[in-house]
Amino acid sequence: MQTDDILDSMLAPSAPEGVVCELCGERFPATWWEPRPEWKARGMTGKWCKPPNPCRDCEAEEHRAALKRAEKRARAVAGVSPRYQGFDLSRAVLQHEREDPEVFVRRMKARRNTIGVLRGNQPIVRLLREWEPAHRSVYLQGAVGRGKTLLLSAFVNRLTAVEEMILVPGTDKTPGPATYTRPARYHALYIDERELMRRTELSWKGDPVPLFQVSRVPVLVLDELGCTVEGSKSKKALSMITDAIERLVDYRYRNELPIVIGSNHDFHDLPDILGHRTASRLSEMVETRKTIVGPDWRGI
Repeated sequence: MQTDDILDSMLAPSAPEGVVCELCGERFPATWWEPRPEWKARGMTGKWCKPPNPCRDCEAEEHRAALKRAEKRARAVAGVSPRYQGFDLSRAVLQHEREDPEVFVRRMKARRNTIGVLRGNQPIVRLLREWEPAHRSVYLQGAVGRGKTLLLSAFVNRLTAVEEMILVPGTDKTPGPATYTRPARYHALYIDERELMRRTELSWKGDPVPLFQVSRVPVLVLDELGCTVEGSKSKKALSMITDAIERLVDYRYRNELPIVIGSNHDFHDLPDILGHRTASRLSEMVETRKTIVGPDWRGI
């Protein structure tokens, strides 16, 4: 040790008491901060630095919890139900080559918040992972219980994900790290046809805001297309439903806004269900049409 360093250590003030973390209760001692040699030449002296309270580990844990809360709020605002808010497309599990589909479905259902992907559906998951708002609309068709709602909800989770924290290491002037969070990537909305009808009725009663949000959202995910039309018993209700869908599709068609659609019906049956005007616009908007295969996940 050089003579100057020995004198500095002798003249340095005594170390202050350590800090007890208010969350975990662990005591952390103060640390001595030594300036660079060129700074010492300018007269800068060292000093004792108290550790942060709460401690770094507890603070990081608090930020992770805050990140999860922010993601939960973003997904709820985007219309994703609590049942599907924990699913992530990036952690999807693929079916083994020789594994029986029903065995694979049972294995996936036993795991919480895990997306199981049958071999025939892997291109669909790849499409939803890589899709960007600049791309054109998508149409997913599949029978009841094949996982359309799950995949579309996980897709919205991906688009509304809050970016992970960025920890900037401390420097000589700022010993502690800085933490930042980024907002959701895109403004997306998940809605099924029944909720669309409810918002349409509100707009007819004088509240245009709910339908305004659906029409102008940058990325719209419309699930169960054609389900209420198929179950409609009166001509008046049928006319109301098809008119609302036609106006929605026409607005997004004219403004070049994408729609990601999930339906139980084949795309070629849409003219008979929704009318030729709506089907004609969708045929030009939709670039990719996929069919979800496999057994009924709810029935196994």
